[in-house]
Amino acid sequence: LYDCVGDLCWSTARCAIGAMGNCVSDPAGAAPELHAAALDGDSVRLAAFLAAGAGVDAKTEGDFTALMYAAKAGSFACVLALLQAGADVNCTGEHGTALLFAAKSGNADMVAALLRVGAHVDARASSGMTALMAASASGHADVVALLLKAGAAVGARTLFGRTAAILAAGNGHAR
Repeated sequence: LYDCVGDLCWSTARCAIGAMGNCVSDPAGAAPELHAAALDGDSVRLAAFLAAGAGVDAKTEGDFTALMYAAKAGSFACVLALLQAGADVNCTGEHGTALLFAAKSGNADMVAALLRVGAHVDARASSGMTALMAASASGHADVVALLLKAGAAVGARTLFGRTAAILAAGNGHAR
């Protein structure tokens, strides 16, 4: 499926099998392949699409950027390549920011790197979820410590009134 399947381009084939999760028309002008490469953690393909001029901060119809996908995939190489290409570390979508995805996955090195380049520690998803809440709910104590050191708001609440502590306890991660 890398290059083509019959007459279909790679991204169309990828969407056809559901691997991307959301086929997009990409109205912002970025190549859907950039998002797919980021989600796959494929820094070689990602670099090629960036070099071809794919919009680094373009969002999918699902409201994700390539940086969010790279963080979600846990690909530090893709995150660094996107940041070097000028990706907005604070670009927020319905589901949050790259920092929230890195925190949820427990990638402390990635969280630290995103914070170093200016990620807003208390940026929120549309649900009110913050990176601290995501890390707490997932039981990533090392990431929680990083976020607290960076000044994360301990008392922040989701739209349903849940704090990081409540989310941690609710998922069996109380300490």
